[in-house]
Amino acid sequence: MQVRKKRIYRIGLGIVFGSLVLCGAGGAAAVYIGPGKILGPSYEEVYGSECRTVAATKTKDSDGIWIRQYIVADAQDDLTRMRTALRVAESILKEQSPHLVQVSVVDAGNPGTVANMRGRAIGAQVTIIPKPVTEAESNSGPYSGFSIQGSASTDGEFHGIRFEAMREDLEAMASKFEELKGCAAVSGEGA
Repeated sequence: MQVRKKRIYRIGLGIVFGSLVLCGAGGAAAVYIGPGKILGPSYEEVYGSECRTVAATKTKDSDGIWIRQYIVADAQDDLTRMRTALRVAESILKEQSPHLVQVSVVDAGNPGTVANMRGRAIGAQVTIIPKPVTEAESNSGPYSGFSIQGSASTDGEFHGIRFEAMREDLEAMASKFEELKGCAAVSGEGA
């Protein structure tokens, strides 16, 4: 009877110890490899951040409709702002199929008029021309954009280094979008 109790005790102890080693190895692998490779990239790493529209304009010329939208995003870095602008631009392009789409990300502290949402007020901007008409449009390609490194100052302006996005990088980002989600509706300011 004593031998049997010892054997059961050893088996139980072996199971507990083995499961602890297995869990520890799994945790170590997760730390070594990184959660991004195990769980996949986060929503923000693919699509950018949540946003809301603060102003939108739509104009028509001989080439078609031009849509410009100014959005406020919860993004703290330039790459996330760029992804957000690209996602919103692709969403507009899919819904309305205009000649040109331009989405600009501004800071929440920015003055609410369109006239003030220019220059340093823009933290990232993406322009998509799906079917270029003029030679200048053809030379620039269907995708163009830029982002400003760093966060906005207290007056809502970006004073960091400006990075021009390469067309290939924007196309690669856009190809990862499985779902296209625009911003919350226009708040009524600035238009």
